[in-house]
Amino acid sequence: MSLRPQAIRQTLARIRSVRDRLRYDAEREPKGDFRQRWLVVSNCQTVGLVDSLNLLCDDIQVVGEIIPVFESPVSKFRKSLASFDLVITTLGTSNKFGFAELLPAEKLRYIPPLNFDAYHPDICYLVNDGKMVASPIGDYNSLLAFVAASAGLDVDAAVSLYNRRLFDKIGYFAGWDQARANLVNTFKRDGIDIEQAFLGWARNGTFMYSTNHPKVHVLMDIARGFLRAHDLPFTDCDYLPKDELASGPIFPVYPEIAELFGIHGDYHFKLNNQYKRIGLREFVGGSLETYRRIGVENIEIYPAYKKRFEETLKIVREASQ
Repeated sequence: MSLRPQAIRQTLARIRSVRDRLRYDAEREPKGDFRQRWLVVSNCQTVGLVDSLNLLCDDIQVVGEIIPVFESPVSKFRKSLASFDLVITTLGTSNKFGFAELLPAEKLRYIPPLNFDAYHPDICYLVNDGKMVASPIGDYNSLLAFVAASAGLDVDAAVSLYNRRLFDKIGYFAGWDQARANLVNTFKRDGIDIEQAFLGWARNGTFMYSTNHPKVHVLMDIARGFLRAHDLPFTDCDYLPKDELASGPIFPVYPEIAELFGIHGDYHFKLNNQYKRIGLREFVGGSLETYRRIGVENIEIYPAYKKRFEETLKIVREASQ
């Protein structure tokens, strides 16, 4: 069975991403004599965590791999786990790679992945034939755009869904307390206290580029919290590593939601690996075109978003009658 052009483009993009990521790691790996060597195996937050830990721990060499690379044949570190003094992973108790069997307990530590959706309640993930469906900015899709496509709306009608009244009906304004509690408690379960740090993040504008891409000062605070939680020595500093996630896709905080938190909001979506943004109409139009090319009936929404999707689709269909 031949691949569709869109699938081919996505596959090639992922291969290039892995290739470039490995080259970047080789160049950035700390050089010199170190007391210990640590490995971080995590998601898209890996680079920020690695750089933060390297800044804080002068006598430790910290390297990292994102999970898709670590589980692939091109992994640099998977076969040499035992050579590390400490392996830090976001995989928790899932034990996907058998860390618990491969490493003694004193060599294995966990940092939970950071997820916070109060700024971006419209983000969802979509799948077709086992592959992520890409919006114009990448894997982040708009639930409202997918609702519009499912309801058979055109671009003008789809764009009109982005309004305060509908946001209120579907709970876009009501997620802060639950998102905060989930985040703080998730880290607390692994012994990492981020409660005070969270207050600082929230007082200085949005601290997320999307639901799972935090700004680098957040990752620096998490690195500090991790080191304190495990009584690992470090020397603090008042500067930050490069914010690598700023080059990726950035989902806007919609103005109606931003107003609730007293922060900047807009409808400009930053493209992946480009310092260029597109407006709401272009983003929604491109999304609708993709969904209809694939066939809306062939696209599945991640289970975590299904309930809100179905409730919103019902509201939109009833309003269209």
